[in-house]
Amino acid sequence: WFESPVLSPIHDVLGETYTTQSKAGWISGSNAYYRAANDAGIVYADSGTYVVAILSNVPADLTRIEPLVAALDRAHDEMNQENRQSFD
Repeated sequence: WFESPVLSPIHDVLGETYTTQSKAGWISGSNAYYRAANDAGIVYADSGTYVVAILSNVPADLTRIEPLVAALDRAHDEMNQENRQSFD
């Protein structure tokens, strides 16, 4: 279930490249207090496995989180490249 979720920005953005295990959630109501879209999971990236959790006040629109997932993955890759270079 976590490797092939029906809705998950983490899986949608990274699932074709890496194995991911994730679970998204959302709530949306007429009151602004009840608006949230979230996703959390494990990404088994080539540059190392990492855990990511995204908590937002985006009202039940998980596609709006996808650019953040991509940016976090790029940041993870860059940090690992810097770490490898410091050990060389």
